[in-house]
Amino acid sequence: MHRSLVLYFFLLICLEVIKGKPLQQDRCCLKDSAKTPVALSPRKPKNMAFIIGAQKSGTTFLFDELVKRHPHIKSREIKEPGRINDEKEAHYFNMLPLPNAERYIQAFENAANTQNTTLTFIDGTPDYMHTPSAACRIAGAFPEAKLIVLLRDPVARALSHWNMFRVFGGKKGFEEEVGDELAMMRKKGCSFELPPTLAGSISSSPSADAVELANEVQWKRDKRIPSYNACFRCTFGRCGTLKRSEEGSVSCVLDEFPLLGYVRRGLYAYQLEWWMKFFSEDQFLILNQEQMEKDPEFVIKKAITFLGQDPNLLAPPEDLDASNLISGRGSSVVKGFHKKNASGWSLPMRDKNATQVYARAIEDLYRYFAHPNQELYALLKTLKVAANGWTGEFPKEPKNKSGTEDNDEDE
Repeated sequence: MHRSLVLYFFLLICLEVIKGKPLQQDRCCLKDSAKTPVALSPRKPKNMAFIIGAQKSGTTFLFDELVKRHPHIKSREIKEPGRINDEKEAHYFNMLPLPNAERYIQAFENAANTQNTTLTFIDGTPDYMHTPSAACRIAGAFPEAKLIVLLRDPVARALSHWNMFRVFGGKKGFEEEVGDELAMMRKKGCSFELPPTLAGSISSSPSADAVELANEVQWKRDKRIPSYNACFRCTFGRCGTLKRSEEGSVSCVLDEFPLLGYVRRGLYAYQLEWWMKFFSEDQFLILNQEQMEKDPEFVIKKAITFLGQDPNLLAPPEDLDASNLISGRGSSVVKGFHKKNASGWSLPMRDKNATQVYARAIEDLYRYFAHPNQELYALLKTLKVAANGWTGEFPKEPKNKSGTEDNDEDE
């Protein structure tokens, strides 16, 4: 991209002023100034909700059930959907440069009148949760938005995520992928591990979080661990990490952190801490994906009530024997997705014996996530409203150390 055009986007997206005050290290965060085109549009939906993540945690199943079965919950409507989950996932607020705002709004207008206050419109992009700038941008565009968060055992989530990209042609093994990512995170001082014995640690001084808090939660991150935003403040979808060189040139760097983020997407407590700087606790509904597997109707009705809609209008569930299993690879998966007749989608494990082959890497990840998961539970205990639907804890080790997984059924 031409340098002047890149610089233009840098200035547009990374202005350093909020309410006329320096934003210091959070220059890639937008909240109250330089709002996105969607924020400035009078046509944007009046009542907006988001399923912000986590990816591979049942977000598609919940989204499909809400939109198909409740008459007042509306998704985007795409005339000719080409990608998987086009109508669910807008991928607007996590991108650099910003996608076309007219297309974002028009897709909701295709479904219903966006100014009708009896309707709830929903964007189910699960990449938002792990992208700090998405929180800032959504807060600027939809400050009253409702945010649904589905969380899954971060190790199972990472394996499922890796399997999806194997199906679409990924070459690296699971151990190599997570090993490379953890090595980079440790090199940058962003592994969120205690004690901080590694060089190059990013400071988590107050300046790293110089934004007005919408919700001062009781849980406090150990100050020896950097904030999520301090590490990933300028990381955007497809672009990578926005960097300014010593000479002043601006560009996206794809090798700053691995773009797919199998590991970092599972650092839920630190991501939620950042989002809660922009939204109050009553704007969140945080749920355990395992509970949705056990009692989907309870979770669906809870989500509907949270969105301010009447659960009595929920249509009966469709044929429970309908299949969402999609076989094949690459483009055949996309075709299969658009033909499936059930909520969510399930992919066969590309490597049938993956849990055995990568047993050591999986066990290492369980040890790695032990502390971040405990931090999540501590945070949830302080959230009397947002987490009142949360139950249980994630497994502390693989559920089946010797078995194999035939399908990934959690999206």
